[in-house]
Amino acid sequence: MIKMSTRRFARVPVAARARAVLDGRFCDDVRDMSEKGMGLKTAHPLDIGTEVTFMIDLPGEDVPVEVSGRIKWVNKLRKGLEFHDAEFRLVAFIDAQRKALERI
Repeated sequence: MIKMSTRRFARVPVAARARAVLDGRFCDDVRDMSEKGMGLKTAHPLDIGTEVTFMIDLPGEDVPVEVSGRIKWVNKLRKGLEFHDAEFRLVAFIDAQRKALERI
């Protein structure tokens, strides 16, 4: 079931790896995504407003998807990234995940 909130775009749960080189640091796990952003679980310090580019290893994709954005919120080990633009493959993946969840 998709959890709705005050977000304009519902997030879907995702288990994927995200890599970002930012002053020699790397980020870890993508927890959820929408067409406008994603939630990350990482112990690496990323401040609100930090601009960062991630390479995301999506399930079923051979080539990582690149997304750029800025850190919108921080809560202990969780960070929220607001995308500048989402690549078509990422939007298609999110749409497929959403449709799969709706069938459950």
